[in-house]
Amino acid sequence: VEYDFMGEIPASFTDVTRNDEILASQKGYTADQNVEIMSCNYNGQSFLIDEATGDVYDIKRTYRKDKSMRITLTL
Repeated sequence: VEYDFMGEIPASFTDVTRNDEILASQKGYTADQNVEIMSCNYNGQSFLIDEATGDVYDIKRTYRKDKSMRITLTL
């Protein structure tokens, strides 16, 4: 499978909250990190690549607050 990537997308890496950890536990996974990006840059991808490190993360959950232009990806 071949993928086309958009590069240089501004993102903010943040720690998971206690609520993120609880929800992840209930759903059977571990929440390690949250990443916020502009929602227009997310099209349902299942993974994220950190260009700075080359690390690949599985996106386990997405969350968008009402009327927000940003989406939170839980990795």
